[in-house]
Amino acid sequence: MVKNMFEKSKWIWERANPSSDEYADFEAPITENSATLFIAAETDYAAYVNGKLAFFGSYKGYRGVKYYDELPLDDYLTEEENKIEIVVWHQGINCSSSIDDGAGVIFEISSKGKILAASDENTLSRADLRYKNGYKKTLTPQLGYSFLFDATKQPDLWHKSVVTERNVKLLPRPVKKSIVSAPMHSEMIKGENCTYLFDLKKECTGQLYLDFYSETEQKILISYGEHIKNGRVERIIGNRDFSVEYVAKKGENRYVNPFRRLGLRFIELKTENPVKIGQISILPVDYPVKTREFVADTPLHEKITSVAIRTLALCMHEHYEDCVWREQALYTFDSRNEMLCGYKAFYNDGFARSNILLMAKGVRKDGLLELTYPAENTPAIPLYSLCFIVLVHDYVKFTGDYSVLKETEKTLKGIMQRFRKLRDNRLIADFPYPYWNFYEWGNGSDNCGDLSRKESDVPPERYSLILNAYYVYTEEKYSELFPLEKTDLGDMKELIAKEFYNEKIGLFRSYVGDGEDEIYTEFGNALAISIGVGGEDVAEKITQGKALKATLAAAAYVYDALLSFGKKYEDYVINEIDKNYKKMLDGGATSFWETVEGVEDGDMSCSLCHGWSALPVYYYAKTGRIKFKDED
Repeated sequence: MVKNMFEKSKWIWERANPSSDEYADFEAPITENSATLFIAAETDYAAYVNGKLAFFGSYKGYRGVKYYDELPLDDYLTEEENKIEIVVWHQGINCSSSIDDGAGVIFEISSKGKILAASDENTLSRADLRYKNGYKKTLTPQLGYSFLFDATKQPDLWHKSVVTERNVKLLPRPVKKSIVSAPMHSEMIKGENCTYLFDLKKECTGQLYLDFYSETEQKILISYGEHIKNGRVERIIGNRDFSVEYVAKKGENRYVNPFRRLGLRFIELKTENPVKIGQISILPVDYPVKTREFVADTPLHEKITSVAIRTLALCMHEHYEDCVWREQALYTFDSRNEMLCGYKAFYNDGFARSNILLMAKGVRKDGLLELTYPAENTPAIPLYSLCFIVLVHDYVKFTGDYSVLKETEKTLKGIMQRFRKLRDNRLIADFPYPYWNFYEWGNGSDNCGDLSRKESDVPPERYSLILNAYYVYTEEKYSELFPLEKTDLGDMKELIAKEFYNEKIGLFRSYVGDGEDEIYTEFGNALAISIGVGGEDVAEKITQGKALKATLAAAAYVYDALLSFGKKYEDYVINEIDKNYKKMLDGGATSFWETVEGVEDGDMSCSLCHGWSALPVYYYAKTGRIKFKDED
């Protein structure tokens, strides 16, 4: 790293008062054939050296903390003058993985301790008019904007840049850069009436790659998705529009978009006039994770494990992602499952730790966490704040890295202090506006009505088994991290047993309070077992199907509760995993789905590559069905 790095550079933009969804180019010519680029950008960047895309993808930060990349340019430089062009996309809205903090880029290019170029008011810049600036077409609320690229246009004229005021701490990128590969093979399964449909044969994620010939200038609509319906990509699903646009020039058209990583299996082009296809595909973009080899006891377990590991790897880039198609967001609840599997499947390179530190910065004013990271003003889920403590406990347990506590202690203690105040020798009530009392999809546990509440609404007095049992579960994990802060949970456990247990049915009800129906879930009852208020009789009820099945998101808690009785329910757990995941494989899954049913139940927004569904990796390993070589 260069001494006094970024001392000579300034945050700049192409013009004053930028708006959202803008693209700008910045030029930095150098003559040396060995150099390093240091760069941070809002929202994202692509660096071209002598016309070739060399690097892309910023690591998103918070308002006071940004992350820079250190990029060796030697492989792209020549002995003559080298043209370095940086294209920056400013999305300009809050979404699930980035915060709107104004447009800007800061960079320096150095060689052997000498600064060759630094961003300032003299840096040449221009509006990149090839992209439709200010288009603001939404893909999904979680991802943000789509794009329109016009190959018939040229960027604006070069001019001096504008310095933007920004007082932030710059930190090095905490994870490795993702790598891009050659275009994937795709098969055209339809090519008529100006509609071209391509199947990549498996779930994948990467950059859109277009190679075709057009006799005319024309606008092309490109839809993408994980499934097709009635021979077409399902483009419009609720408030989502899974499409991007491209204006073709006359002649050869080749294009790669470095700003949007798409998750898909199918690509569909709708043209105005026929085109001659060269290749329509994606360039796979993957985190360079190192996977452990494993052996399995049966071919089925080998297949399920392989697909689960692939699912997990697809959902890793700057951080763990819930899904590659719809959101690409970091959640505590999703990533807890992903991390458990990653500790088994991958060699430790600090990826999980960086996720934890990114989450720890996402603290709200009330001490709880945002829903995703980095993000702000989200419909935060209280249970997910508690889950952060659980996944930090997991991390320390599996890695032995207690140093993470020093960097997360303030966040961990803030969460626990908030819940302890609410407890006050009684049950913890469901949270009022603006919180979302979500526990799992379906089973009377999603409480989506919370999302339409107003601040003036008076919430019903209601208490949730899952929230209260999970709080006790978390307290027990927290006391292992901070033994001096251990608290007596006896009264809380007595209250849970008294208020939620139905002796006649032999299970714990999901809710008590105003106007609640009798609901009994595996998730809630598994937590009751895990905190010691439910016993083997409850476990028997679960295995007899007396409670509503846990979703794949919450299944880990059910499996842990049942396996706490030793080997008695081990075959039950493994058989259930086998049944659920074989059903997905039989349904054509090349990565595992958000739910066992996938899109069969009519929910076309269901993700077909979801990180929380990688769980077989962990539970097959835990029960000896698979063994990883060289496991730490």
